[in-house]
Amino acid sequence: MSESLTEQPAPIPASDSDSADLKRLVLVVFALALATRAAWAAAMPIALVSDSWAYDTLAKNLAEHGGYFLFEPDRPTAFWPVGGPALYALAYLLLGPGRTAILATNLVVGVSWVVLTAVLTRSWFGRRAAWVAGLALALWPSQIQSTTLLLSEPLFNLLLVLMLLGWGRLPASRPMLRGLALGPVMAALAYTRPIGALLPMVMAWCRLLSADRPRAEVPRLAVEVATSLAVMAVLIAPWTARNYRAFGQPVILQSSGGTNLWNGNHPPGEEPSDWDPAVIGADPSELNEAELSSAKKRVALDYIRSQPLAFLGRCARRVVLLHDRETITVVWNEQGLRDRFGPGVITPLKAASSAYWLAVLAAALVGSGLLLVRVGPIRWAGHPAIVLWGYFSAVYVITTAFDRYHFTSLPMVAALAGYAAAWLSGAPIREAVGPPDRDVEAEGPGPLEPEAVGHRR
Repeated sequence: MSESLTEQPAPIPASDSDSADLKRLVLVVFALALATRAAWAAAMPIALVSDSWAYDTLAKNLAEHGGYFLFEPDRPTAFWPVGGPALYALAYLLLGPGRTAILATNLVVGVSWVVLTAVLTRSWFGRRAAWVAGLALALWPSQIQSTTLLLSEPLFNLLLVLMLLGWGRLPASRPMLRGLALGPVMAALAYTRPIGALLPMVMAWCRLLSADRPRAEVPRLAVEVATSLAVMAVLIAPWTARNYRAFGQPVILQSSGGTNLWNGNHPPGEEPSDWDPAVIGADPSELNEAELSSAKKRVALDYIRSQPLAFLGRCARRVVLLHDRETITVVWNEQGLRDRFGPGVITPLKAASSAYWLAVLAAALVGSGLLLVRVGPIRWAGHPAIVLWGYFSAVYVITTAFDRYHFTSLPMVAALAGYAAAWLSGAPIREAVGPPDRDVEAEGPGPLEPEAVGHRR
């Protein structure tokens, strides 16, 4: 009789081939991810459109003038998070602004987060899941197409996976060490996309629900969260002070938060020019970007409060908008595609990119359901793959959603898809997650070692 879906996996013995398998995984995924992205880069021009144009301009101004602005040095901005442009600015300083610096940055970052996601998936769900996740990401159309764009999501994903690897390896018995080590990475995540600012609390939730004795974890978690937040505050404070000087009001990371909320929650057809200055307290045309964002936030919140059921309906629609396609990287590369291959390639490439995404998404949903059955609702609700995918999605469902905004969830989506494939194929799997209770050196095999892995009989 086959094993029940809810039975715990039986342990499999350690194998000398485990280290070789990990090396082979890293090498194959690295080579495939690099080859596909390098081929795209060789065939396509850099597409400086939309956010890519803004990031390029901001990076050039940082590198050449030492200021974060678009057009005029005396008009600083914080509309776009500074992390992505700062990385490109560093590349421009080293290699000069232009194609070489952009491609070098995108290849290093893009290939690295794919490889490390495979390693992370291995620690979560075992070897077969890691291979599926790594190969899926290496061949992912939109991520290959991103090689000729300037985006913040690849950098965010790289930092996120690094944080998760550290979170799973650093000993839980040393919460201050964990906070000191993870805090800088979380600060970098917040600088790249502000959704990273709440990660200390989000990861504490994961640890609390995955622990065998949750109450015993509370004191250690309090120390870890407090330390992480303190480190983040120290590292983010200079940027916040700069923003206060620029805008005359507190702007911790980004000046467009209210604008993003308003974009998805305002009466149809309404624009700031339609506002009554008596209601706003000023002429909208005279507000700086932070003041305008604050005004938009007030208008959006009033609109949400006045029609709560309509807000819930918009949120439901945005769940679909967030996940129903993956075409934005084709759209942004469209001119280069037309010039190189003709207009006939656009629609098939959009269809292929979306079909690939929807297939992996379906597998990830299956993996999420299997994980729920395997580990139960409490541990499922504390697994980082579930929590982070849900957290990132919720932010965009509440504010505004486009297909690009699910890119920050791709490490979790790929991992869960790999888990589904591993389970359905009968391959060895694992489901344990969370930091070790003692020092890693004293633990014996860590989360990448085979003793932690189980298999279906």
